[in-house]
Amino acid sequence: MIKSNNMYDLLDYHNIQNDFTDNEYVQTMKEKLVELLKSYGAYGEIVEYYMTPFAVTFVVDPDSGESIKEFKRLRVDLEVHMAWPIEIVNIVEKEGVFGIVVKRWERPLIGLRDIMESDEFINSGYEIPIAAGMDVLGKPLIFDLAKTPHLLVAGTTGSGKSIFLNDIIMSILLNKTPEEVQLMMVDPKRVEFGAYNGIPHLSKPVIYDIREAVNAVKWLDAEMVVRYNTFVKYNAKDIDAYNMAADEDNKSPRIVMIIDEYMELMYQPESEFEELIQRISRMARASGIHLVLATQRPSKDVITSNIKANIPCRASFTVVDWRESKTILDRTGAEKLLGNGDMLYSEGSAAIPVHAQAAYVSYEEIDRVIDAVRKN
Repeated sequence: MIKSNNMYDLLDYHNIQNDFTDNEYVQTMKEKLVELLKSYGAYGEIVEYYMTPFAVTFVVDPDSGESIKEFKRLRVDLEVHMAWPIEIVNIVEKEGVFGIVVKRWERPLIGLRDIMESDEFINSGYEIPIAAGMDVLGKPLIFDLAKTPHLLVAGTTGSGKSIFLNDIIMSILLNKTPEEVQLMMVDPKRVEFGAYNGIPHLSKPVIYDIREAVNAVKWLDAEMVVRYNTFVKYNAKDIDAYNMAADEDNKSPRIVMIIDEYMELMYQPESEFEELIQRISRMARASGIHLVLATQRPSKDVITSNIKANIPCRASFTVVDWRESKTILDRTGAEKLLGNGDMLYSEGSAAIPVHAQAAYVSYEEIDRVIDAVRKN
């Protein structure tokens, strides 16, 4: 269990109420949707609905013989008449039904603090809990980076990718000590991570130089080998078993390396970057080393088959087209996202992606947390 701590007071509440959280408005929306479906000969019962500030999900139980494909063909027509963006999706937690998701054009703010103070986050029991956002059913989206154990992130400028990376960092700074988790950050474009320099969780200053970044990845690969050799001496199968057996002074922190725009490293001649990433992502889980790789351009030459094979957990924000969506998620859909935090999260190529709104944390909140962490 995570203890809600005073550090959360450094974050703001962003709980927004609007017409999508108004029962009367949503009931009217439901009635209109029912009439539209009937007029198109698509029969099914709306058995329940879920309201969030950014979307309303109507759960449809289709009549016998009706399939989700029949309803998907109506998506554009429904958008025209409802005057809102619409997605028709499978619902992970429910069998035999699907969701018609009516989304707001304007993406409201779902505060990081609201997710961190939820019962789901506090009682998660996760080793490295990440407060990612809220799904279209109103449920907090939380994952354990220690179990993931690596993550691919994609999204264009303005999609919400950068704020999501900050969600990951803030989740670590606010819930784990430097002795538990150390961070390594690579920022080739020099725009995202500079403010974090000087925090105790950072194992070395933020890396901007490409060659230095490749050397850091090589060091991480070597550290993985050192750790496994040490584990053998302690008869430990993984980092948790090792830390249970080791003296206090010899315990090892988990290491999370976050690389923004990692394609810059892919294009370096003879850098061995892809081979190193492939090796680390395949072997490093038990050693407590985790990768978060982000890119604006999820093309096949950036997210290669080798990288995809070893990093099944993906988060996608708006991408340019269906091809990029297929590359990052192994399915289309991310090209239809609305930006500003509208996201799809998948824990495997066979899994149904979770449609969610990423948690929002402002740069003012980030600065407050950084100042507090530096002083501790």
